[in-house]
Amino acid sequence: MVLKHGKRCMKCGYTGYIEMHHIIPVSEGGDHIESNVLLLCEKCHMDEQGWEKKNYIDESRKHWNGF
Repeated sequence: MVLKHGKRCMKCGYTGYIEMHHIIPVSEGGDHIESNVLLLCEKCHMDEQGWEKKNYIDESRKHWNGF
């Protein structure tokens, strides 16, 4: 997947630290197959989950407020 999409967020295009988001969580039977995974930056991953993140691994994302 990284080779196909590059190391960038599939939502906003950010090219820093990237995480894998499972559309159907593994805990609910989701798999690690490409059709169930999105590559997202920390900010977009938290937005997708509906969570607020206080501590970012990639500090440049800490004060980022949108696209």
